[in-house]
Amino acid sequence: HRDHVILIDAKTARGRMVETLTHEVLHACWGAMPNAAAGMGVEVKDPEEFAVSRLAPFLLTVLRDNPRWW
Repeated sequence: HRDHVILIDAKTARGRMVETLTHEVLHACWGAMPNAAAGMGVEVKDPEEFAVSRLAPFLLTVLRDNPRWW
């Protein structure tokens, strides 16, 4: 992840490849957020909503910029 490269074995089944790519892209999106952990040390009323709201704009950018991946 330090090199900003995601490597997936070409022999991986398509469904598993997309799932793995999505998983790794979410890690990248989380890491790209300014102060990614901000708010994590305080009480969050809805942790799921907090995480989704923080990640959604970054994931949407990835999807729009790379439509052939999905």
